[in-house]
Amino acid sequence: LADSAAHYPGGRTASILEAKRAALAGDSDAAFAALRRAWERGFNRFEQIQSDPGLASLRGDPRFDALVNEIAGWWVKKLSDREHPTQMELRTLAISHLARRERAEAITALERAIAAEGPLDAQLREELAQVRQMPR
Repeated sequence: LADSAAHYPGGRTASILEAKRAALAGDSDAAFAALRRAWERGFNRFEQIQSDPGLASLRGDPRFDALVNEIAGWWVKKLSDREHPTQMELRTLAISHLARRERAEAITALERAIAAEGPLDAQLREELAQVRQMPR
C-alpha cells in the first residue's frame, strides 16, 4: 500500500492511507475528506472501511454511516441490474443490503444465491441463518 501511495500520491490508496493517519491522529474532518476522495476516485470497498482498525475512531459518526450507506448503495444498484447474477454477486448484494440495514433484502439476496447453486452453498446457508437471527 505504501508503495502504491508513493507512486500515485493522488490515488485512492494514498487517500485511504491519509484517512487512516488522520483518524489515528484524531482529525475526523481530514479523515472523512480523504475517504470521500478515495470514493470519488473509485474506492468501493465499504466492508474494508467498516473493519479497518485504523478507521475505528470514525465509527459511530453519522458521516461514517452515510459514506458506507452511499458506497453500499452503489453496489446495490450495480448488482440489482444484473440479469443472471452469480452466487458471489448475490452474496455481495446481500452484504451491501446489510450495510444499509436492509435485512429483508439481504435475506432475499442470500436465498437467491443459494437457489443459484454453486461452490458457496454451505457458506451462504450459514450466513443466511445468521442474518435471520439478527434483530429486525
